[in-house]
Amino acid sequence: MDDKQLLADYRRMLLIRRFEEKLDSLFTSGVIKGTSHLYAGQEAVAVGVCAALRSNDFMTSTHRGHGHLLAKGADPKRVMAELFGKSTGYSKGRGGSQHTACAAVGFLGSNGITGGGIPIATGAALAVQMTASAPLTKDGHAGRNRAHPDAVVVCFFGEGGASMACFTRASTWRESGNCRSSMFAKTTSMRCRSHCMRNLRFKTLPTELSRTGCPA
Repeated sequence: MDDKQLLADYRRMLLIRRFEEKLDSLFTSGVIKGTSHLYAGQEAVAVGVCAALRSNDFMTSTHRGHGHLLAKGADPKRVMAELFGKSTGYSKGRGGSQHTACAAVGFLGSNGITGGGIPIATGAALAVQMTASAPLTKDGHAGRNRAHPDAVVVCFFGEGGASMACFTRASTWRESGNCRSSMFAKTTSMRCRSHCMRNLRFKTLPTELSRTGCPA
């Protein structure tokens, strides 16, 4: 990775941090109503992953979707407009903080459900595989719903999502070769995680992955 790419990635990380800081002040001051889950502190994860993605690759997110959307190349003005409930937002102001989607950059949506992006990513990966191998139309075109044959789907989730049944099923489906997706699990600090781990049915993510035959 050259200096130019490193600088671009740093700028993208800084954009996400400044965006989230401004968003936090807007919510706490009551300018924007409701609630929001910030992505501050996790910028390197999204930017690092998206640096390897192309515009025709897809992504599912979590309840902290602003950072993922910005890392994928979305316009911060339109993201902010969405959070303000404006029609100029990516979801016409109806998605808000946790349910924004942007097909133009391959962002399949934020999700307020724990692990909710996992089955969506699995289905999207299967759709990519099926449509990429679909026959061309009579005039030789691929058709607007046909995915790029090399497209991949990335799924972000936390350790809580890894405890959901959909994670095990998606991992098994992926390992069987039925779809091509990449899953990235993020963990919290050990102090916070000590409480969460008591409610999980496994102790470590590699342990859970080994049950499905997937690499950790």
